[in-house]
Amino acid sequence: MFFYENALFGDSNIYNAYVIENFNFAPHFHRSYELLGVISGEMRVIIDDVDYYLKENDALIIFPNQIHSFETQGYSMINLIIFSPELIGMFYSEYKNLVPENNRVENFDFEQEKVFTNNVYIQKSILYKAIGILTDTTKFKRANVMGDFKLIHRILSFVEENFSKECSLKDAAKILKYDYAYLSKQFIRAMNMSYTEYLNRYRISHACYLINNKNALIGDIYLNCGFENARSFNRNFKKYTGMTPSEYKSDMYKKTYKEYNKQNKKNA
Repeated sequence: MFFYENALFGDSNIYNAYVIENFNFAPHFHRSYELLGVISGEMRVIIDDVDYYLKENDALIIFPNQIHSFETQGYSMINLIIFSPELIGMFYSEYKNLVPENNRVENFDFEQEKVFTNNVYIQKSILYKAIGILTDTTKFKRANVMGDFKLIHRILSFVEENFSKECSLKDAAKILKYDYAYLSKQFIRAMNMSYTEYLNRYRISHACYLINNKNALIGDIYLNCGFENARSFNRNFKKYTGMTPSEYKSDMYKKTYKEYNKQNKKNA
């Protein structure tokens, strides 16, 4: 889950490919592109307040600095490629500060055997193929102007490093040496939500990860996610997932088992 490292805000060439099950991640942004495709199951991706409901073989591209989140309520298995603008330099130069009106990439084949290549030319061919489809199927518009990008990144990094304990915006203001009111205003402007809401969403994303991937005991999870007590944890979990932690875990196992049988029948 936690591969949104600070390097994604830097200038180095990046091409990281993953296969991920049951992916959930709170709203965030970075300077890299993301190319995502659903292998099986379904998931919800929100990009700049636009909902995309993806099913098997659906794909989309997330552009630099677009605020986005991932949500799996049942089961999902996805391909995810995170890559720096430099890998598609010609396109990036021409379309800088623009974003697509529709982030979907229609009829895109991930060609699984090529996704994990170390050959930079094959990597670029995959990325330019997706970009080529996108430019043929949608129009582009000016990107929303975000506040102080570097400052927001520092706040997000503060959350990533401290979410499992007390980490209020006042704490961040002291560490970053900024006025609390100024930080709050800039954060809401950039993220379209308060710092407290973002922090709770991030913590619940981590809780979903622990349930999906670490088989953690629900009674222990809230302590690892920074909530003061189980009551606060359960209230926020239901608010952002629509289910209690126990319901989420039970539903996840049922749908994972169903999807597993479906894939076995398909491959038989």
